[in-house]
Amino acid sequence: MTIKNILVPVDFSKCALNALKVAVQLAQKWDSKIFIIHATHIPVPFVNLGEPMVHPFTGNYDSNIRETMDKLEEEIPGLDSVRHESKELKANLMDSIEAEVKSNDIDLIVMGTKGTHDSVEKLIGSHTADVIRIVKVPVLAIPENVQEFKPAKIGIANDARSIRDPERLAYVTKFADLTDAEIDVFCVSRPDESVDFEHSSIGNLYQEYFQFFRYEFFNISDKKIEKGIIDFTKEHGLDFLVMLPRDHALFDRLLHGSMTERIAMKIHIPLLTIHD
Repeated sequence: MTIKNILVPVDFSKCALNALKVAVQLAQKWDSKIFIIHATHIPVPFVNLGEPMVHPFTGNYDSNIRETMDKLEEEIPGLDSVRHESKELKANLMDSIEAEVKSNDIDLIVMGTKGTHDSVEKLIGSHTADVIRIVKVPVLAIPENVQEFKPAKIGIANDARSIRDPERLAYVTKFADLTDAEIDVFCVSRPDESVDFEHSSIGNLYQEYFQFFRYEFFNISDKKIEKGIIDFTKEHGLDFLVMLPRDHALFDRLLHGSMTERIAMKIHIPLLTIHD
């Protein structure tokens, strides 16, 4: 498979610019084109029953944003060496992303995440979480502490159900090819739901896709699915986590299940979500 077009939403924060740096590294490897967007939703106040008062306030803002966009080539190493275009949009971020995905045939979205946090929802950030839930294109979330994307050990969290679109696994091999990364496929289930993952149909599928890579299967049993995933990530030294949400079930467990019982650890690694 090829990843021709990468979308990077930016708000010019440190973590967003960091994600753009990673996107550049990927574009250099894959000869991809980067589409950079900055979306701002500006409410339009009205006076005298219908006279808009927005133009006097947005003129300077527009020029400042354009100037900041133009300076990205100076700030982001290698951006001038890859094909890219940027645009500013006065629209809701989600609407802008969905429109760009359709109009530019986007293969991957790269977004920055805020620092280190003690819950998955805060790690991912509200905007990135919304994108993962709604947009069907794979999303790569890059924590601001990650300056260079060189995954050596990739973990794939799976729930042992069949994969409706096996071709989505090609995204994982694409990333593993970057650095000849090792792949740990792990199934996290509750004690009363334990399955022989390695000898299941889904296990056979993984063996087929990863036969040319160093990979290993693991069965993890934990009463709390999200805790099992995070504990495995930490104990096995993963530096890249892949999740394949299906009908949002696993992802929703992570986001909403942890709202009442906060996950007691910090996570610092990139997260790739691939909708099945």
